[in-house]
Amino acid sequence: MLISRYAYYLSSLPALLRGLENWWLLGLLMLGVGGEGEPILRLRRSPLRFRVRTAMDVWVVKEVCLDRDYERGVRFEDGWTFLDVGAGIGDFSISVARRLPGSRVIALEPFPPSHRVLLDNIRLNGVQNVEAHPIALGAGSGPAKLRAGAAEPGQSSTARLGPGVAAQAEEVAGESLTSLLDDLRIARCDFLKMDCEGAEYEILMTTDEATLGRVRHLALEYHDGYTRHTHGELVDLLQSNGFRVRVEPSRAHREIGYLFASRD
Repeated sequence: MLISRYAYYLSSLPALLRGLENWWLLGLLMLGVGGEGEPILRLRRSPLRFRVRTAMDVWVVKEVCLDRDYERGVRFEDGWTFLDVGAGIGDFSISVARRLPGSRVIALEPFPPSHRVLLDNIRLNGVQNVEAHPIALGAGSGPAKLRAGAAEPGQSSTARLGPGVAAQAEEVAGESLTSLLDDLRIARCDFLKMDCEGAEYEILMTTDEATLGRVRHLALEYHDGYTRHTHGELVDLLQSNGFRVRVEPSRAHREIGYLFASRD
């Protein structure tokens, strides 16, 4: 896996050089030389701009906006309703909103520092069709306990315990997927994107069949070992609810990968 990880990073260098105007920012942030505030990452041949905090933020922008990792096998259409669970700094939501101005994009990011950067990036890119909410999805509505990422702000989690997250938790607003769709009057979610550090299991495994039936396409990053569940359980759940499911393990990390699910 170590050889595969370095091979993946090396193979990504051309995409970084071609796609990022100030690609060298990645190296500066890796060295801890980011300057004051959050520097702005600029994409080539694109109006997209993102305030970034760490090298991980830059890498996620590369995976989401350049590689379009969540879009494999699905052709997005203008007018769709998108739900971005674990929106982070807004890379996916803002990229989709700029390309598809007639779509409705809902971005959920409960970690307060990340939510602040998300709002900054929405303003920076001038998008009008992104609705940002500081909500953590889970089994039900009510307060949720969120632990900050120990090394990366983008790895905060309501599900992960032990190494990787802070020992102390803070209280954030929580909702179930059913109540969120009802509250926001979403009859149909055309595309559900999830990157929520292990919370994907609780969210989906406690969602009823009728609510899952309101989702057309789903793409998530799964996190095995963060909880007692594995992505195989999600495959079984989604297939039993009428989805065609495809799994792509990460080339860099054994415990994570992508899961794609679509309905006819």
